[in-house]
Amino acid sequence: MPLTPMAALEKSINKEIIVALKDGTLLKGNFESYDVHMNIRLRDAKLIDREGNEIMSFKNVVIRGSRLLRVHVVL
Repeated sequence: MPLTPMAALEKSINKEIIVALKDGTLLKGNFESYDVHMNIRLRDAKLIDREGNEIMSFKNVVIRGSRLLRVHVVL
């Protein structure tokens, strides 16, 4: 049975994820937490380009759930 979005997020805590935002921005970092609005908090996040090259780094980032396009768990 497929996981609900919230169940999938719960299983991904403390794993590295890539977040794609609606404006095309890509962020990669350690998934720390989320809430019922799907706001996401990343630790040691990096702003990356489409090839995966780091543009800028941040200690902590909070991403508003309404800006999310896609969340990908890095294997």
